[in-house]
Amino acid sequence: MGIGKNLKRILQVKNMTVAELSRSTDISPQTFYAIIKRDSNKVKTDTLIKIAKALNVSTEELMGIQPNEFNFRLSIGSKIQQIRQNQEVSLLKLAEMTGISAKKLRMYESNETLPTYDELIKISECLEVDVYLTFASIFENYEIEKGRERKLLDNYFQLNYEGRSEAIKRVEELTHIEKYTEEELEQIDQFKNFLQNKHEKKKD
Repeated sequence: MGIGKNLKRILQVKNMTVAELSRSTDISPQTFYAIIKRDSNKVKTDTLIKIAKALNVSTEELMGIQPNEFNFRLSIGSKIQQIRQNQEVSLLKLAEMTGISAKKLRMYESNETLPTYDELIKISECLEVDVYLTFASIFENYEIEKGRERKLLDNYFQLNYEGRSEAIKRVEELTHIEKYTEEELEQIDQFKNFLQNKHEKKKD
């Protein structure tokens, strides 16, 4: 779903007409009709901001992209793939446009690895989206999660050998509690493995 369909849906929810939105944004009704008919994410950044502000929604909601608070890597890959597919750009075409191999792009979209910041800018430019608007919340959430991980690691490294062994067991126990989502379980499992590796190195 592109911006056009999302715009149409939000207008219906807010019981607002194109004419009213036009007056609020100083953007012609013809522009809105074109966006709705075209239904792509190729909308100028300043226009996107004006529309989102007038509708009192985030630019992400307008683009139909939901931020993922817990999984930074998944958010990056999912957003790249969603924007590319919304614009009907093939993986090979994006590779040609960005100079990034299709193999690497496929790895990014499948969440096997992360693009560099420069690559993310290239991808955003080629897909005609603003890198800061599109990925801002991800970077913010990433910093929050990194802060939590640093705090957890700081506490872990204050423990002696026996304490670290117990910490690994406790983390593993958390993975068996049903209230955690699969995504959270995966993160806990990754962190458990990280602690286990650190523990084994310390033992050696």
